[in-house]
Amino acid sequence: MKQQNDIFFERQYLTLFILTMIISLAILLLISTLSPNKEEGMLAIAIVSVPLLIAVLLFYKMDTRMSDTELSVSFGIGLIKKSWKTNVLDFSVSKNMNAPWYYGIGIRILNDGLLYNAHHGDAIAFFNKETNRFIYIGTKEKANFKLFLNRFTPR
Repeated sequence: MKQQNDIFFERQYLTLFILTMIISLAILLLISTLSPNKEEGMLAIAIVSVPLLIAVLLFYKMDTRMSDTELSVSFGIGLIKKSWKTNVLDFSVSKNMNAPWYYGIGIRILNDGLLYNAHHGDAIAFFNKETNRFIYIGTKEKANFKLFLNRFTPR
């Protein structure tokens, strides 16, 4: 949810991930109902579905939030979150990237930094002056995001 001091907010749902988990749970339920031993089938569903549900809660969406003082990315219910103060990021060195499908979703280690994304496609990179590495953030609103970044680039 967008907060009052946010100058940019984007929420991306990891639809392919959610769909895969729902299909997996449906297949498990079907297998257990067709199983001759119902107790073992229900136990198998419980053992497999709990980790799947935890994974869905942790990764069903990605929120990108930017305020005047902070840039943050969080996944799912917010247990997995990373924030950076805007004064340690160099937005004048930002660059565009097209993250291919085989990079996957979530958090990925790249040669020159970290990629946080929910879908393949556009990502914007910022240079982190503390770590001397780039931070890539996947976005569906690249033009909008870059517009807000202009606040931080020297003229």
